[in-house]
Amino acid sequence: MSRPALKDLDYFAAACKRELYAIALGSGDAESAYNQVDSVLVRPRVAPFEELNRLARQDSRGAVGSIPEDSLLCADCFDFCQSVLTREALESAEALLKIRSFDRERAYAQAQDTSPTPRDEQSFEDEVASLLREQNKLMSEISEIESARAGVRMEQTKLDKADALLTEQEHKFWAEFGSLKELLQVVGEKTDSLTGRISRTMGVLSRLTPIHPFNDAFFVWRDGHYGIIDGFRLGHLVGTAAQQAAASPKIHPSATNRPPPDWEEINTAWGLSAMLLSAVAQTRKKEFKGFKIEPMGSRTTIVSLKSSPSALNFLSAGKTSYPLYLDVNKSASMLDRLKVVGGGTAVDSFNYAMRAFLICLKQLCDEAMLTKVGVELDLATKMFDIMVPDESTRQRGILPNSCLINGIPVDMTHAPFYSPGTTAPQIDVQYSLSWTKAMRRVVTNLKWLLVWCIYEKGCTTFRG
Repeated sequence: MSRPALKDLDYFAAACKRELYAIALGSGDAESAYNQVDSVLVRPRVAPFEELNRLARQDSRGAVGSIPEDSLLCADCFDFCQSVLTREALESAEALLKIRSFDRERAYAQAQDTSPTPRDEQSFEDEVASLLREQNKLMSEISEIESARAGVRMEQTKLDKADALLTEQEHKFWAEFGSLKELLQVVGEKTDSLTGRISRTMGVLSRLTPIHPFNDAFFVWRDGHYGIIDGFRLGHLVGTAAQQAAASPKIHPSATNRPPPDWEEINTAWGLSAMLLSAVAQTRKKEFKGFKIEPMGSRTTIVSLKSSPSALNFLSAGKTSYPLYLDVNKSASMLDRLKVVGGGTAVDSFNYAMRAFLICLKQLCDEAMLTKVGVELDLATKMFDIMVPDESTRQRGILPNSCLINGIPVDMTHAPFYSPGTTAPQIDVQYSLSWTKAMRRVVTNLKWLLVWCIYEKGCTTFRG
């Protein structure tokens, strides 16, 4: 049997297919495999067409009209049909190849299968029951796992809420931290500013520490017969210059160019003296026994804390406040100074206030002499001695001329009504000189109290 006339490419494909068919049909020869496919699949379908062509060729040689014309095929049509049938045969061979490959794979799988042989029905049911029990066990475990999973989800929800809360709190914390950091920066700047101010203030304090404010508040010195405090003279000399020179040849009034003080100046000096004594007492936290000083400038008063009619038998009964100043306009007559008992004159009240002032001065001087600074300054020898009635005697009254400084009474026994430079009785000139000396000694003791107070505070710079 001759091969079909195919194109070169179709013939090459057919040759490749023949080899495939040889493998699929179990034949080692590609030619024999092709012949087998051709005889089994192709020839039965091509044979009718070949028979018709053979008959057509015989009729063409003499037997005309025995075969219909529409049943005849030309050579091209015959080749086309043969090609189609050949292609179908090849597809059928390919399907057969797949079937045989599957059979070989199944056979190989069965050969490799080592599973036991099927068991009987009872063992199968037992195995099914065991599997069901295992399934139930697994289902219970799954239920437990689902329950645990739900709990974990709830816990996760709580943790998510807690995490959100912590995140919010963290945001608030950082916001507050930022504000506090700004506040800290402001406080630091203010602290630096205050530190600088404190440093400058400490520098000023270190410069001012050796200086006591009493240095500027009180300037105590002397001017001829007079003791002066802040420029105001304490004392009163009457009579002419010649009378004063005769009474005190050592210190003449011409030693100063200033005119004699009037009573406003004297009252102001007494007010400053009372202020100095009260200020020193306050720095020592000391209260005077029996009296209280009320500094009020030129109208200073002294209050008696233990007054009684017997103690004031030489003054108006019941009076407790005494002026440490003298208003000369209230003394209308020179005879007023003679009214010592029960008269209640301005001079008597002024004298009582000066005696009370000297008692307070002695209390503070005695305390100053006993201190360490007082001993170092030797105040016992530098201060003038003061003699006053003791406390029990003062309860019965502070009599005139009972309070002395350096043996001189502080009472004013001369008439204070003479104009400066006018002629006065010689006895008044002597008395005025004695009283002025006593006032100068009072101012001297105040000077040493001022020095003692300043040194007590650790200051070493002193004016005067």
